[in-house]
Amino acid sequence: MSLNDECRATNTIGKKPYDHVMFSPSFTKEVDRAFDMQVVDLVPTMEAFWNLPTPYPGNPYDHNEFRKYYSDHHLVVFRMNTALRDDDGVVSVTRRESPSDVQ
Repeated sequence: MSLNDECRATNTIGKKPYDHVMFSPSFTKEVDRAFDMQVVDLVPTMEAFWNLPTPYPGNPYDHNEFRKYYSDHHLVVFRMNTALRDDDGVVSVTRRESPSDVQ
């Protein structure tokens, strides 16, 4: 099963659903299916972190220049609920993040 079953675009140019989070619901109970998968637009997100003397390659967007520094794929965010006993028998707790925490 893919969390990107809606085929949301995950690349910075074009509209292709290249990236997926694949899992088996029978064996992977930790995936938070209600949260789903979020796609964070990498181009505006990274502009705040640009500290070179040259113009930011995301404004205007220059595909070849942008992917030299970052990627040509957007960020994908999903949650795993690990507060329950895992299939390896270990109990663990992790901090949950929202897509806005990624910045």
